[in-house]
Amino acid sequence: MAKLAVISTLLSILALSSNAQIDLASKEKELVSLQKIVHQWVDSTSNISAKSKVNPYDSIAKYDSTIALELDELSLKCPDIFNWGFHSFDSAWAPIFVLTSTDKNFRLYSWDNMQGGTMRSYDDILSYRSKHFQKADYYIAENGKPDNERPVKDYCTLFYDLLTVKVGKKYFYLAAFHNQYASCSYYDGVQVFTIDSSGLNDTVKLIKTSSGMKNSIVYEWKATGQYHYKGGGDYDIHVELDQKRQTIKIPVVFDDGHVTKRYIEYRFNGKYFEKAGIIPAKGE
Repeated sequence: MAKLAVISTLLSILALSSNAQIDLASKEKELVSLQKIVHQWVDSTSNISAKSKVNPYDSIAKYDSTIALELDELSLKCPDIFNWGFHSFDSAWAPIFVLTSTDKNFRLYSWDNMQGGTMRSYDDILSYRSKHFQKADYYIAENGKPDNERPVKDYCTLFYDLLTVKVGKKYFYLAAFHNQYASCSYYDGVQVFTIDSSGLNDTVKLIKTSSGMKNSIVYEWKATGQYHYKGGGDYDIHVELDQKRQTIKIPVVFDDGHVTKRYIEYRFNGKYFEKAGIIPAKGE
């Protein structure tokens, strides 16, 4: 995956009580206004000339960074944010995915930051809390990162769905993600997270495969004219998560990137996910 920068910040739950109450409805309107400005600058890129005094890509990066920093700050200062839907984010031209776990302790914000070409570029904020802390990890593509130094971590992906399961008293979160590396090359998968005493654990293993327990399942695929069609669109061959059935469905992909119409289904058995079988294409 492409590299990106990460900032991890901590705010004690005890300290939060001293903050004035935040008007999330007003904050949502502000963020949507910023989204619209980003999209206006994206539209203006089609009219760039050598005589242009303003580089629209600089403005896109500037306003996108403002959105990310504002969401990051809200994720730290406002406990109520885990219950706030940000539903108007869905109406944007390039929506911000807001994914929340069923226990309301883990949330993902993920979006295309409009700074990529055929290789897309994404920003992510992973916010999480326990009885002792509330944290947010802010991942931003390197071409749009702020000036301050940040450690580098390997996400830079578009998270689009979330599944929550419980083992004993501990919750685990499975996030489906998508990447576009070129006009016809893609990288999809699902990754497991959990919250430990020190923070977010993104290496925990909860998926049993033929080669052992895994933290994630990934696959590369190419849009070469032979693709799996579902009602959502020609190239909609993403991971499917089912919260009610507690299952993961992964498309069967050959080594050459050709995608079949079959799926491998993994089902949660109360302790981990294990392979339940192959789902054939309709008519097979």
